[in-house]
Formats: sequence, structure tokens, C-alpha cells
Amino acid sequence: MTLINPTALWLLSLIPVVVLIHSLKPKPRQLDVSSLFLLEEALSAKGGGLNLRKIVVNNLPLLLQILIILAATAGLADPVWEFQEKTTSDMVVVIDTSASMKARTEAGTRFDQARAAALALTDTLADGHRMLIIEAGRKAVIKSVFTADNGKIRETLNSLTATDVTGDFEKAVFLALSFLDMEKRDTLHLITDGTREPMERIRGLYPYMSVTQVSEKSDNVGITRFEFRSELMAEDQYQIFLSIQNFNPVAVDFPVRITIDNTVVATFPYHLEPGEEKRFVFPYRGLIAGAAKVAIDRPDDLEADNNAYAVLSRSPDIWVLLASGGNYFIEQILAAYPNVKINRIDRIVPSSWEQQVRSNDIVIIDRMDFPPVATGNFLLINAFSRDIPIRRTGTVRHSVVTDWDRRHPVTQQVDLDAIAIRDAALIQGHDDVRPLVMSAQTGLIHSYQTDNLKAVFIGFDPSNSDLPYRVAFPVLMSNVINWLYPDKLNRSSSQVKSGHTIKIPLDTRVREVRVRNPAGKWTRHAVATTPFLFQGTTDVGLYTILAGKKRRYFAVNLLSPHESDINAAHIETNTEAVEGAEAEPVATVRKSFWFYLIFGAAIILLGEWVAWLKFGK
Repeated sequence: MTLINPTALWLLSLIPVVVLIHSLKPKPRQLDVSSLFLLEEALSAKGGGLNLRKIVVNNLPLLLQILIILAATAGLADPVWEFQEKTTSDMVVVIDTSASMKARTEAGTRFDQARAAALALTDTLADGHRMLIIEAGRKAVIKSVFTADNGKIRETLNSLTATDVTGDFEKAVFLALSFLDMEKRDTLHLITDGTREPMERIRGLYPYMSVTQVSEKSDNVGITRFEFRSELMAEDQYQIFLSIQNFNPVAVDFPVRITIDNTVVATFPYHLEPGEEKRFVFPYRGLIAGAAKVAIDRPDDLEADNNAYAVLSRSPDIWVLLASGGNYFIEQILAAYPNVKINRIDRIVPSSWEQQVRSNDIVIIDRMDFPPVATGNFLLINAFSRDIPIRRTGTVRHSVVTDWDRRHPVTQQVDLDAIAIRDAALIQGHDDVRPLVMSAQTGLIHSYQTDNLKAVFIGFDPSNSDLPYRVAFPVLMSNVINWLYPDKLNRSSSQVKSGHTIKIPLDTRVREVRVRNPAGKWTRHAVATTPFLFQGTTDVGLYTILAGKKRRYFAVNLLSPHESDINAAHIETNTEAVEGAEAEPVATVRKSFWFYLIFGAAIILLGEWVAWLKFGK
């Protein structure tokens, strides 16, 4: 028997205090009555001795209170009874599903061997013993909770597949350790090729651990970098950056082929010494509106790093509806963007207004009131509508910018210090209206956003300020356009490393997208916000996104020297510790009694109250 909280025994010192209190209680004065005289004589003649019942009844409250203190003290001390008991040990299996597990061997892929090893473990699982399965990919994922159902375990293992992601095996091991009970001698089985983590250090984390290594001598040359960079001030000139590394102990020679828009633009020989990585810069001139691919024309054991892709798109046209009676500076800044197409109107016709808004990507309204709107992207220059909660309450003359929000996308990296404005609107906005640029008297530029609507409000005419003469003006306008209609001003290369999340900017009105992976499988995804975050980048290749009638593409590449280096040092397996763990494990079981003792103290307290009702009164 062990006391978890022995300091609670100090509460026993309350017993003398209770006894002292009872001893100080005034005793009632006894009066002899003639009718009891003969009874007392008879009792004394009968003989002495203790009248136990009388003692108990007279001191019942004291005895009960002492029992309450004893029971409560024992409960708070938390006595625990320890005893040995035979237990059944459980098994945790961590199986590597990273890209290197796709390396080919004489018996299939490394992952095929890993799965076979895991299935063999299920045959050794005795009755009543359970297994938990953890997948070690880019993230550690529990694929099956502890279960003794052999059929379910085998079904889970057969559903696992290796991916093209960079793995983090060590995190999966730490996750597995959180489920193991050393006293029960739970066993941990690691199945991996051991190409990345220091396995000897991992093996020292737990005594009952075995490592099954599925790697063999392998041959691999891999692409570790593939990027496109456009030349400044040249829409059709690019530089292609390429890195290839030899992970073999011998020199290799092979051709490399670069394809752009299904056309081979370059083929050149490559020679790499053992372990050498060679970088190459290839200039390219021409308009690209599709996919680029670099391929190593050499068979080896890992296919995922033999190809790399990039999707480089020219800037799509941005259609802008400009409702203005004439604004020189706004028109000039819009004309500076080659992919901005302008539809000009000098007045707003309510009957066709909704159709005009839907037909354009951005609507700029210059000093005009306009009908209610529910969706769209708006730049408002002293323009007001009932559905946008910004109201003009007066005019402020000769205001100066005193501060601005440097974190908002519209005003970041913009120097607006001390810009002078001749006339500005005195603005009153709803709580959802966010001031971005402020003067001492009022907000000068505001933003407003709902699920289907974005608006930037400028409370002054730029021609009535010195803003157009500052470097900040084109930067501010670029920020406005990019916030209203993201990632459309510049050429962009849509590629991401496998296993990473890619941000996909979408129109605010899009509620669902369909994505096709390189294997041709389509999946549907609900869209709550933009940009849409897509996490299913587990396979190398080109992906297709379908949003309404618009189709776009992005590329997923491995580009990981850690995964491409599929050579691993031999790991000594240790089956003796696991076999010893499986030999009738005995665990120390602790049983606590604090609840029963506290419950007993409460029952005695209730009994003391009943006794007081019966005898105390």
C-alpha cells in the first residue's frame, strides 16, 4: 500500500481539537428523583461494569466526527494498492510512405516490401493483442486505431500507398511513442528504407523496438531544381534554372530534354561525376501559355525525380469598367498595364448596370452615385451606393496624410507620408469598413469586403492632391488591382513541391472547384474563401483546376535531394528485445481507493446529522 499524498495525514491533528471541543461542552445538572431511587439501587446491586450502549449513545456525535476525519484524511492521502498482473502487450507499426519508398527493387518497389513486412506482423499478432498503424509521409497520420481485428488491420495496410512527398519519419516515431506503455512491454515496429533520419538515435528512444529496412543498392539521378524567371522589361524572354545531381558511386552520362508547350526546345548531354550536382542556366525566348517539362532520358530506380514541370502563364486580360466623366491620372495609370482592357462609360444606366458589373473584372466609379450591387470588385472615387456602408457627412479642406495601415495588401510597401489633399470627403463608415489611410480629421482611403464583394473607397479626387506626382501612386494602384483581382497583373509560375499546400486565387463568386491529379482522377472541393488552399499535392505532375468554365493548371515536383538520395547505410535489426517483450509481460497495476473513502466520509457525515436530529434535540 502506498500513499500518493502523505502530507494529508496532518489532518489527523483535528481529532484532539474535536475531542477538546466536546470536553468543553457544558454538562446538564443531575437532579435525584424519588421515583428513580429504587432503580438506581437495583442497578448498583446488580454489579459494576461498563454500560457500552450508554457510552456510545452519549458520545455518538464525537465518535462519528472522529470517523469522518479518519475517512476524509485517508481519502485525501490517496492510498494506492499495487500488485502484479499479467497483461497483453500491444503493437504499434510505423510504415514509411515517402517518395524514396517508390524506388524499384528486384521484388517490386520498396513500399511493396514494406507492406509485405507489415502484413507478416499481423500473422504474429496473438489473440487479444492489438495493433495501431501510423503512416509516415510528409505528416504522421494514424491510419488505424488500436484493434485486434486482423481483417481490419490487413485492409488498412492494403489501402496504403507510397506518395511523392518528402517524408518526416522522426515525427511519426515520436507520435508512436505517445501510444506505447513500457510496463506492458508494448512493441514498436519501424518499416522504412532509412535514407534520411539517424536511425541509430531513433532506436535508442524505446527499448522494445525493431527496425525493418527495405532498402537495397540503388541507382538514381534526380532533378533538384527547375525554375523559370522572366527577364525584366521583356515579356517573351526567360531564364530556365536547372539542377541535376548524381546519387550514384559511379559517373553517369545521359541526355536532358526540355519541352515547352509540347515542343522540344533543347536537348543536351549531361555528365556527372559520383555525387556531383551540376547547375545549368538556359535562355529561352518566346511567349509561353502552357506547361514546360524537363526530363532525364535515363532509366533508374526512382521515377519521381526524373521529370519536373512548370506552368508559366501570361497575364490574363483584366477587364475594367471605368465610369467617369474624365480623370486623367486614373486613365494614364490604367493604360500603363498591357493586360488591362478598359470599357469607358460617362454615365450609369440602372437597367444595364448589373450586366455591366458581371461582364467586367473590376469596376472603377469616379464621382458618381450608382445603383445597389451585391457582387463585384469596386474602386470608388468619391462614389456612393446604398449597399456599401460608407456615407459622406461633410468636406475636409487642406488635409494631410498622417498615418496608414502598413499591413493591409492595399497600402503595404507604399510611402504616403505627408501627402497633401485639397478637398476630401468627411466619411462615416460601418464597423466593417476598414480605414487604410488617415488624416487628422477623417479617413481618406477605406476598404470594405463581404463574401461576394470587395471595394476600395478613395475619399478624394487624386487630381486634387499631390499623390499622382509621388512614386507611391503606381504602387498603390497596383496594390488595389491585385487586392481586388489577385495575381493577374504579372506573369506567374504555378508550381509547388509535393506535399505542400498551394494557394489558388479564385473569383469571390466561385463556390466549388474540381481538381484533376496527374493520374486523371477528378475531385470536388467546396470553396469558402479565396485564395483556395489545395493540400492534395501528393503526386508529381500536372494538375488541372476547373472553376466554373475557367480552366487553369499548376505543377507539383519532388525537387528534394533527401528523397532522391535513395542510398542508405545498413541498419542492424534487433529482434531479441521485441521477442523478450512478447514473453508474458507482467505489469504493475495500481488501484486507488480515495473515492470510496471520501464517499464513506460523506455517508458518515450524513449519519452524524441524523444522530443529531434523533438525540441532539
